[in-house]
Order: sequence, then structure tokens, then C-alpha cells
Amino acid sequence: MRHSLIAILTFTLNAVSVAEESTTIAFPATGYTINALDPGKAQSGAFQSMTMLLPPKDGFASNINIQHQAFPGTLQDYATLTKTQFIQMDCTTLNSAIQDDVYSTEATGKFPGIEIELHFYLRAIKSGDNVILATATIPTDRWETEKQILLPIVDSLKPYDNPEGPTE
Repeated sequence: MRHSLIAILTFTLNAVSVAEESTTIAFPATGYTINALDPGKAQSGAFQSMTMLLPPKDGFASNINIQHQAFPGTLQDYATLTKTQFIQMDCTTLNSAIQDDVYSTEATGKFPGIEIELHFYLRAIKSGDNVILATATIPTDRWETEKQILLPIVDSLKPYDNPEGPTE
């Protein structure tokens, strides 16, 4: 019994500690909040940290993906790589810019296995030896209406200004 009580107290204290360090995401229109998972320095390499979806229409849900990508090069190097990858995928780059340490680009194209043409909007920032990439993906025929919803969210990606530096 004593070991169980110690285990429960240890779990509870750890849970409170994690909860105090978490960032809460609020969704007032749908009526809920949830703590966000920040993988921190414990996660290395490339990984997707968040996906947000609009309700599907005609078999595709327009979406935003947030990815962490190991990339020790400069933002200009990343822009060059991205342009090359779009060319390899037969996508058309519509515009591209680096301004205030933020890389953004817009492109259209099709992915293998997806029959519809997609419109992409990307925003990337550097964080140490990584690039944090937010991408909105919308079918081209819905771009004009759904970009009003998704692009402001992608454009909200910015470096976290913590005077103490990144946390563990």
C-alpha cells in the first residue's frame, strides 16, 4: 500500500510539473482547451509536431502542418533546397521571399496519388540547427476562400522570444 501511495504521489507531482510548463491552446468557438505537446530538445531530427485540419470537402481536408526539420544551413540555403524540391515534384513556384529572418513561398502542383491540384503556402524560421516549417495545403479550386482561414495561422509562426533561451 505504501509503495502504491508513493507511486501515485510521484505521478501526480510529475503531472503537475509538466502541466505547469505546458502551453494551453484554447478553442473558444468549439468550447475546449488542451495542453500542447512541446517535444523540446529531447526530440531530434525531422518530425511533425502539429496538424490542423478543416472539415473535409470532396475527399480532401485543407490543412496546416508544422514540422521540425534538422537543417544546419542558412535560411537562404533552405529556400534554395525548397525551390529545387518543388521543381523535382513538377510544382510551380508562384512567389518566394526571405524577409525579417522568415522564408515564405507559395506554389501549386499535384502529388502522386492525389488527383486534385493543390496550392501550398509555406513559412519557415530557423531555430538553432533546425528549420520550423508551417505549411498550408489547400485544393487550388478552394484557395481563394480557404486561404482567408489558414494563411493568418501560418503567418503567426515566429521565433519564441525567451530571454533565457530554449527550455529543455
